Amino acid sequence: MPWVAEAYTAYGGLAARLARASEIQGGIGAHFAVDDHVRSLVGVTLCRPCDAAWAHPWTAAWWLVLPLLVGVGTVAARRAGRGRPAAVAAAVGACLALPYLFTVDYAAPRFLLPAYALLAVPAAECVAAAFAVARARAGTAGRRRAAYGALAGVLLLHVAVQAAVLLRVSERSRDRHRELAAVAAALHRLDVRRPCVLSGDEAIPLAYYTGCASRQVGGHDGSTTADGLASLGRRIPVAVITSGGARPPHYASAWPVFDLPGGYAARVVPRGRAG
Repeated sequence: MPWVAEAYTAYGGLAARLARASEIQGGIGAHFAVDDHVRSLVGVTLCRPCDAAWAHPWTAAWWLVLPLLVGVGTVAARRAGRGRPAAVAAAVGACLALPYLFTVDYAAPRFLLPAYALLAVPAAECVAAAFAVARARAGTAGRRRAAYGALAGVLLLHVAVQAAVLLRVSERSRDRHRELAAVAAALHRLDVRRPCVLSGDEAIPLAYYTGCASRQVGGHDGSTTADGLASLGRRIPVAVITSGGARPPHYASAWPVFDLPGGYAARVVPRGRAG
């Protein structure tokens, strides 16, 4: 409701805000993104564009089985007298997932976290029912222990897969942290420190690490102009960041350039003049 109210107070209506959201996302419409989400489960935090090979299918085994777990769990919950909560959780979870699966042309695992939280309710009902069936039908104590062990082994295997993905993401995150911290330290040595403004490649995370503000001259983050950056640079440090040997924007091509760690470069507005 706050989002809808703000659409009318700040965006000119609900349709206008939805159109702007679609524009920012590169166009929201009929997109089959199920395969994108499957590929992102390998540990990709943002799969955009999601054109990488599906190198580790085992990371998505649980995802492909999830609809079956939800369906069986909902039926099992109904038989146990808990059908309504399980059905509501399954329905709302599916409604939260569908827009990301079929209207957005890229994927990130975090998009579906609310859906996973809800779908975990009927999925848990399925797991509980599986253990109940094993207890009732296994017969001898030895067969029951074997059935319990098999079910527990499947759950442990799932945890192991998730732990492997977590370790990979954590390692990549640590490497990323070290890279950005090194770039921020280099910017500080150039006297680009708070109060300051960064623009260009990776401006948002680097601004966080350096204590600067982030401003862009275009795109959906556009909040200033080239002249505005140059004018601001007369009062506080302003730097435009490029990476991977990319050419700087035309307005910053004459500014002094400094090499930074990790293949980054900073073009700093000369202090005392506007261009």
